[in-house]
Amino acid sequence: MNCEIFCKWLRHFIDTVHPTIENKVLLLLDGHASHTKNLEAINMAREAGVIMMSFPPHCSHRLQPLDVSFYGPLSTAYNQVMDSWMRANPGRTVSQYQVSRMLGEAYGKVATVGIAASGFLNTGLWPPNRHIFPEYMFAPSSVTDKSTTAAASATTTTISDTILPAEAEEQTNTVGR
Repeated sequence: MNCEIFCKWLRHFIDTVHPTIENKVLLLLDGHASHTKNLEAINMAREAGVIMMSFPPHCSHRLQPLDVSFYGPLSTAYNQVMDSWMRANPGRTVSQYQVSRMLGEAYGKVATVGIAASGFLNTGLWPPNRHIFPEYMFAPSSVTDKSTTAAASATTTTISDTILPAEAEEQTNTVGR
């Protein structure tokens, strides 16, 4: 993805969805620079009534409905279709034509309203559920958090400097020995 391609896609999205300033649409995105640092796209979205919101870093595998409910089943279905084709065609090489047909067959099996709805439910997007994930699941994103005090002091914390709760208790118990 790059800025130019994203702008073309965003134009298509706007032309298809028909958002307006009065009837805004929320567009959820990952934090890729082509989305977040693209002034042309930001202005186009603002003028069309599209609210662009980015997921926090290192959380898209938990928050993107397609990642949560669709891609896994699609991969499984595709592998099943591919295995079936290879058993029926021993020794033949799979060409781009078979791949397209097999992907279409797998997609037809998993692209359902139920799977789409489960992606939004299991990410807590709809219905909204702020408590869908326990706090520890967001720990990996804390290493990329930027606070003004940390930036101002220019201190660096490495993974070896970080003590996890279980290690802290063990360390406390060994200090007096």
